[in-house]
Amino acid sequence: MGVKLPPAMTQARFRTDKIVLFLSFTIFGTTFVAGLESAQTLPKGINRSRYIRADVPSINDRYNSKGTRESLSQYRFFTGNNLASEMKNQSLDPTNPDQALMAGFTALHGLLENLQPGLGNAMVGVEIEVPTEVRASRQYFTLEHGLTDKVVIGVGVPVESIEVNAKAFAKTHTQTETIKKKLRAIGKGAEINEKLDMLEKEKAIVSKKVLDEAFVKKGYKIPSNFSKWAMGEIEVGGSYQFIKNDDQALRIETRLRLPTSTHEKDFHNPVDPGIGDDQVDIYSKILHDWHPYK
Repeated sequence: MGVKLPPAMTQARFRTDKIVLFLSFTIFGTTFVAGLESAQTLPKGINRSRYIRADVPSINDRYNSKGTRESLSQYRFFTGNNLASEMKNQSLDPTNPDQALMAGFTALHGLLENLQPGLGNAMVGVEIEVPTEVRASRQYFTLEHGLTDKVVIGVGVPVESIEVNAKAFAKTHTQTETIKKKLRAIGKGAEINEKLDMLEKEKAIVSKKVLDEAFVKKGYKIPSNFSKWAMGEIEVGGSYQFIKNDDQALRIETRLRLPTSTHEKDFHNPVDPGIGDDQVDIYSKILHDWHPYK
């Protein structure tokens, strides 16, 4: 035979356990999902555990500092002048085939610029693009305890996952035939055509070298797929109910978010957004229920 609860306690259990609505909103490229809760509190001595999960299926853009949306994908274009400038600041090993090719490119760039300003810059262009898409998931486990009929304390433990689909690639474009025509027009084509043909054949090496220059030489990993599961930042807190009557209820809730994430952002990885902000945060919210109709 079961124990029958008084009507008041039955109502209290029901009204505090239900989540009425889920809200989803985006701020600066980050999507938040929150449950709209009641202003009621747990009765004294009652415990409650909850599990909430929010999934973000796909993010491929964000808000920049100007408040406009921009793609997460990165894009950069190198001209012949950009590449030559990068190579001149390095000591290239002539016994290394790849470095010897880039040394030859630098010499060819200088030769073309001396013959006609702008010719070396137009000789080659390299596009770097990093298409990027982010998926995220957050599972939130909470445990609350009614300390009194007005005071509730609790702890929340998030488990978060991040999956980034990204791949950097470089594409080299040459203007070999156009430059050959210009060289023939000034009677300088014969001794340079062979070097231009070599550059045309080795575009893949040039593309790889430019990726190294854009990322590796500056201390970054070349962007690639990345995924991580980790515990997020634990929250502890409590709430106090100021008002409770037949018409309305009002409570204030305060939480302390602790830097407990088990994954720290790798600043050498351009596509690792990190989990948590590695600092202590405190925030409060006020919940108010009003029941105009009985």
